[in-house]
Amino acid sequence: MKKTFLALLLSPLGATQMSAQVVSSASFLTAQQKSDVVVPFRIQDEGMATPIEWGLDLAWLSEENVRRGVAYAGKDLIDIIRVSYRPTESVEGGVLSNSQITKIRQRANIVKKYAKADVSLNINDDHESVDAWYNENSIGSSGRGKRWAQVIDLSIQKYKELGLTNFVSISPYNEPDYGWDQGYSNSTRKADFLATAKSLREDFDGAYDGVRICGGNTLNDDYAYEWWNYLKAQLNEGNTHQLAGSFDNYASFFQRVRAYGHHATADELHNTMEAMVGVEYGMQTGIWWGTCEHSRSQFMKATYQANLGQRLAYAEHRNNWTAAAVYRLPGGGVQAFGGTSERQAVQTKYDFVSLDRPVWYNGLPGREYVMTLPGGTGYQNGQSNAETVVDVQSGTDIMPHIDGLYKVMNVNSGYLMGLSSTPGSWASATQRKNSNTSKLMQWNVNPVPSTVGGDFSYYFFTLNSGTDVQLDILNWNLSAGADVGGYPGGKGTNEQWFLEYAGNGAFYIRSRFSAKYLEVNGGSKSVSANIQMGEFTGSDSQKWRFLPVDVTPEFEAPVTPANLQAEVHANSVALVWEPSSSPDVERYTVLRSEDGTDYYTIANQVTGTAYTDNEAVPGINYSYKVYAVDRCYNYSEPTSAVTAMATGERERVVHLPLATTLNDTTLNGNHAAIYGNLTWADGREEGTTALSLSGTNNFVQLPYTVAGSDEITIACWVYWRGGNAWQRLWDFGTGTEQYMFFSPRTDLGMRFAIKNGGSEQQLRSSKNLTANTWVHVTLTLSAEGAVLYINGERAVSNTKVTIRPSDFRPVFNYIGRSQFSADPYFNGLVSDFRIYNYALTADEVMALQSGDPTNAVAPLSSEAGLESGAPVYDLSGRRIQSHARGLQVQKGRKRFVQAK
Repeated sequence: MKKTFLALLLSPLGATQMSAQVVSSASFLTAQQKSDVVVPFRIQDEGMATPIEWGLDLAWLSEENVRRGVAYAGKDLIDIIRVSYRPTESVEGGVLSNSQITKIRQRANIVKKYAKADVSLNINDDHESVDAWYNENSIGSSGRGKRWAQVIDLSIQKYKELGLTNFVSISPYNEPDYGWDQGYSNSTRKADFLATAKSLREDFDGAYDGVRICGGNTLNDDYAYEWWNYLKAQLNEGNTHQLAGSFDNYASFFQRVRAYGHHATADELHNTMEAMVGVEYGMQTGIWWGTCEHSRSQFMKATYQANLGQRLAYAEHRNNWTAAAVYRLPGGGVQAFGGTSERQAVQTKYDFVSLDRPVWYNGLPGREYVMTLPGGTGYQNGQSNAETVVDVQSGTDIMPHIDGLYKVMNVNSGYLMGLSSTPGSWASATQRKNSNTSKLMQWNVNPVPSTVGGDFSYYFFTLNSGTDVQLDILNWNLSAGADVGGYPGGKGTNEQWFLEYAGNGAFYIRSRFSAKYLEVNGGSKSVSANIQMGEFTGSDSQKWRFLPVDVTPEFEAPVTPANLQAEVHANSVALVWEPSSSPDVERYTVLRSEDGTDYYTIANQVTGTAYTDNEAVPGINYSYKVYAVDRCYNYSEPTSAVTAMATGERERVVHLPLATTLNDTTLNGNHAAIYGNLTWADGREEGTTALSLSGTNNFVQLPYTVAGSDEITIACWVYWRGGNAWQRLWDFGTGTEQYMFFSPRTDLGMRFAIKNGGSEQQLRSSKNLTANTWVHVTLTLSAEGAVLYINGERAVSNTKVTIRPSDFRPVFNYIGRSQFSADPYFNGLVSDFRIYNYALTADEVMALQSGDPTNAVAPLSSEAGLESGAPVYDLSGRRIQSHARGLQVQKGRKRFVQAK
């Protein structure tokens, strides 16, 4: 092995890699489906703080809801809890009934048991019915308002007697637009609500001067402004629910309330979508209806008022009632959120894209990730109240992607989680010794479907037994110490789990139902020790690795790879290293840094000992390191660093012959990926083939950094079959505000357009591209403007095209697909697709299409025409170390070198 590697180093690095496909980030590129909304973000951006006061609800009198919410979010993030008063009996004698007191005591006990001591309180109306005493006609609105205010005051005083004193907000009526027996008509309820708020202000000796009076508290957000506007003279807090109404009115309500100077609240949030939208448009307090699970608690951590994260991106689809966002958490982790309306959502696809560096989404590599949020056709008809959160990583330690069959190993003991037998009803989970054949310690760990109900950030653990045995908590137990085992259940919340990355390939496994942590009882290292649920300790006993079923668990770190070297090219940096001598090394991770200290992963699935950084930006001096990873997720120490900088010299950045593969033939490794069927058809010349695109959900995706230079040439042969307007031969951009494209037919002929916000700059022709024949199409952009060549001849030019690809550095780079989701796919054949980082001359374009580059310029008779010290390239774009006879390129000019 060592002798072979030395021989490799003795040869020019480029020559060695010519014989095999270059391994780069593009080797792991996956073409992404069309989305409805793009969510671009920069993981290095400072971001924007969006401080929110968060709370839980006890109007729905459920100890379990509060207990679970606190288990997910922690006490410190729960600043407010909504409790209730009950107008179910009159308080004519100035005292509460036993029934009213009982409910107050129940709620107070739950608050004191689970919330922090200084938690704030909101009080609202909770009832099965309203006693007629509160709605008596004869006493008018003023009299009725005093009665409502009286029961509110008596209830608050009872809470205070029980030790809950920090009331900050009063919501006199709940969802008055719906009614709930709070008066006989909308006009009556409005007047009574106003009178109640006024009584609280005036009739209790200033007891509520420092307390916010809240309205209109509507069920339908379309009526929120109407109610709040009527009441606002007696209010200082605006509030709405979102169980009906329009997105526009939901968003604008918070804006109007804030503009008026009132506190903006949503005290009955049903999902993360409502929270994201509220935060974006001015909401200051959010209270979760029901409980708080994984997605909601992570969003709370990202936006909590006392410990702020930063919002990196936000997007919405108003017609579909969905939203998405990207946040950096206070600890530095980044997460992508998505959510839908409980009752009105339509399926929406959000494409999250990192504009500035490689990232991993739940362990999946790629600058982009398409999140599909489900929807339905009406309330309780396909509506799943869906929400989710995805980890976005860019560091030195990337989590494994989990979706498949595994042995689950405890990091503390090295033993596996298994069952003693396939259960007919229940079998406890215990530590077991390794076996590569026993299916009683093999688990299919798969994401739950997006329609599971509510949060779909979870996983099922299904025993590999041929039966539907799920990892389960015995008897739906919320407590630490609860027994864990296998049960042929119904895949409810008690059988769903979420994964928190703990580093070094390990995860914490937490229950959706209890939010407790899977652990070995007492941290035991003994075989047969019980596996249970526990409070967080962070110990190795709570950490688990997901291993292939055919490996033997072990913890020995691999030997560090050696002799890392780098060679620079114009638009990439090639790395090679000696392999680790450890026999079980499965892959290598490549790290990069701009400053020599802050390293981040650019590849973590390299199985060989060479990698080309095809995303290196010319002019930046990068530092690189490599470490080895074995099949048990043991990591070696990284190599010593090497530094290198892509030169930025003129070069062919991409060459896709598109004859038999989608591989790039240059040393940059800018390989492409197909979406849909990969189909080859007869090519331009006899005996050749070309890529065939069907015009239906079929396109090619190029790497994310191939088209960001100041100047550019894009050239290819194309056989367009004709069809609908606005097909794209190619389209490079970051969405619908930044792009450049060529279309063979638009509303008026073929067109090139480029846009960086603002208006398009264009090349337009009154003619369509000729259909059903092979045509060579070349586009150049330079300081002289844009030129379109057809079959080597200048077709149209525009010196006023001043936007450059480097102005927006496109990441969505397609052959056959548009940035606009409504545009049709390309229908035709494509071959010999090339991108240069400079503008070819007219002679060079003619030579390119003619296939006779020697006609580009008058040849020189000797090497004398080559400038000393300036890099020289062959016609494939590879840098030449020594000059042999033939045509060569220097500073964009072709030179013929005779033999010496």
